[in-house]
Amino acid sequence: MGNSVRVALSAIIISGAGCGGSSPAAPDAADPPDAAARLDAAPGDAAAPDAAAPDGPPPAPMVTIDTNSAPALVAYRLQPDGAWRTPTASGASTFSFAAEQPYTVIVVCDDNHGFVTVDQTSRAPSDGAEIFAFCESTRPSNVDVTGHMAQAGQVSLGSALRALSTTPDWDFTLQPSRGVFDLVASSATRIAIRRDIAIDGPAALSPAVDLAREGADLVATPFEVMNATVAEKVASSVSLSTPTTALVSLYDGDPRLTVVAPESALRATDRQSISVTASDGASKRAITRDAVREDVPRTIVLPAALDAAHFVPESDAIGGAWSALPAHDTLTLSADAFDFRTEPSRAWFYAATMSPAFERATGATQLVLDTSAPAFKPTWKIDVSREYFRSFSAVLKRTTERASSSLTETLHRDGSLRPAERSAIEHTERRHRALRASLGR
Repeated sequence: MGNSVRVALSAIIISGAGCGGSSPAAPDAADPPDAAARLDAAPGDAAAPDAAAPDGPPPAPMVTIDTNSAPALVAYRLQPDGAWRTPTASGASTFSFAAEQPYTVIVVCDDNHGFVTVDQTSRAPSDGAEIFAFCESTRPSNVDVTGHMAQAGQVSLGSALRALSTTPDWDFTLQPSRGVFDLVASSATRIAIRRDIAIDGPAALSPAVDLAREGADLVATPFEVMNATVAEKVASSVSLSTPTTALVSLYDGDPRLTVVAPESALRATDRQSISVTASDGASKRAITRDAVREDVPRTIVLPAALDAAHFVPESDAIGGAWSALPAHDTLTLSADAFDFRTEPSRAWFYAATMSPAFERATGATQLVLDTSAPAFKPTWKIDVSREYFRSFSAVLKRTTERASSSLTETLHRDGSLRPAERSAIEHTERRHRALRASLGR
């Protein structure tokens, strides 16, 4: 697999992992995006609405969209008229509009080097006034970092694809961007974290990673699933994120054999999560717990399945439909696709959310990825005749955990992909899905 593939698939932005619920940085003052990527503004959208007259109706609530850096496209439409409109720009990455009715917002980010993300949000005016969609301004420049590990296991550094080996005494090469990162190395039984490694160019790590000399034992933390069916395959997965190196997989397997990183290896700013999933074909039920430590509760009660939901036909759109749903506070729809035929290789990541208030107000019974905005480019669309992944979920956030009921599947699986390409796709998709979950998408 060439460097272009590694770079394209390692461009999951670590800073995005901390975006959920935080206040984004103030945008730089700049001109709005190119007019070619904008829609004709509907009457009244050119400026914020005037304050209502004393005896008139109150002004419509304003919704603010923050995209971190300039998006390729931002548009919204109100229900029930459905006409796409351009929000008012107050900078290169900040936009607003009056939301007197339920609405859908779409934000497209295109780094012009093969990496496209599309965020779609459907809400009601009562759902809140801020939408954040992370756009990467530039593709980071990656460098080679080499090293040696004494045990069989894996090594992660920054946003680079992890290196792993099933045999001991092996050499590895990672390709992080420039910056300061934590090195996370683990085997089936131990973990070590080297903090604050500065990478400003190609580097050789020293000394060699030797888990017998550094680090700590992983701690057995068995989980019991109370309500899995006989037909379901149950598994748990543990991931660890430090402030600079995100979503390192520590365990995948039988919940009764789960291991986690010990308190002694972690800092207060590290986040360890466990997901317990029961799968039956395309149907999945899962519980995810963040801030996992050694004394985490050990019993799992899974949510109800999506028995009354299905994917819409491919000929219509990428989407999910339902006649009934489990308890939820968000509906999510995602789709991922990769193309190794081009140089550099290309990747598409779509994520859509819908709030219960939008469902109730509009009577919605389906959530589809909407690419109908006039300025939506054909190159931003997923080719549904080729391999792609899709997922539809009902998500309920509780105080200490997140419950999700999902339908997931990969369509038109490409048998011509090389093992390294398949591994890169699976690793990147796993990281991106976990990142979406951490952002509530």
